[in-house]
Amino acid sequence: MFCESHNVGAFVGTLYERKGKVTLYKWIRMTPEFSVRIIDVTRFSVQPNKKSNDELVKVFGSGAELASARVFEGGGAKIEAWFRRHPDFGGNMAAGAPSNETNVADGLTKLAALRGSGALTDKEFTRQKGRLRG
Repeated sequence: MFCESHNVGAFVGTLYERKGKVTLYKWIRMTPEFSVRIIDVTRFSVQPNKKSNDELVKVFGSGAELASARVFEGGGAKIEAWFRRHPDFGGNMAAGAPSNETNVADGLTKLAALRGSGALTDKEFTRQKGRLRG
């Protein structure tokens, strides 16, 4: 099965994405810390640990905590940034969310901006555009 890996920083770990689901593997143990569907994730909380150089990152969706993991200091922000750049981020927002047509248009606009900034290659842009359009 095809799987994409995304390194979120030295001493933080790697996010492995497969079929709309992402799993965080920390760099030391290489055991899964959490696994969530990207479309379900809507927000994050990062709490520093004053006694050590780590922090607790919590992943939320529909008002509930979906997952949490302890990561090296600064890792929570990197994980959150990765999710927020993903076109499926927050796709399952509660009632009152914009229509699918609006989501597709907004998604295409965001993808174009990411491609324009160099964050996405033309190939990645085309692939993500296909996912948005179904």
